[in-house]
Amino acid sequence: MQTAVKSPVACALVAQFDLHTRLFNNVLDGLSELDTSSRPKGVNHIKWIAGHLTTSRFALKGFADLNVSNPYEEFFAHGQSLSEDADYPTINAIRDLWNEISDTISAGLSRLPEEVLNGPAPARLPIGDDTLEGMIAFLMHHEAYHLGQMGLLRRQLGHEALAYG
Repeated sequence: MQTAVKSPVACALVAQFDLHTRLFNNVLDGLSELDTSSRPKGVNHIKWIAGHLTTSRFALKGFADLNVSNPYEEFFAHGQSLSEDADYPTINAIRDLWNEISDTISAGLSRLPEEVLNGPAPARLPIGDDTLEGMIAFLMHHEAYHLGQMGLLRRQLGHEALAYG
């Protein structure tokens, strides 16, 4: 869903956020539960990466008045690593949560005034920009990195390349 953006500062960030929302769904298109749980040696599987990205999006829920708690935080929170013994949620459950929160967060981000975006970030991240705008930009970089991983794993499983459309 494309959201009407009021702040010129937020425009590019929201466009990137909305692109990632679509690409996340596209990269999972046609993959089975078994596909998303297949783990090449030394690499996280697609399901874990998808859960990690969904959990990361919850960092922005406060800016969207989103009153949904993350039921999968125990599996995918910052610093958690993949466990062979974990009973992970299904890929469809992860995708449903991603879609449930994404439109609401996008709409909330589009309403942020420049003075809030230029204000301090609620958390410190490994970049030189300590503003909320910098934090959101870093999170978009983080998503792009992991979407690329998912796309590569998709190809290694024998599926077509990630579609942008």
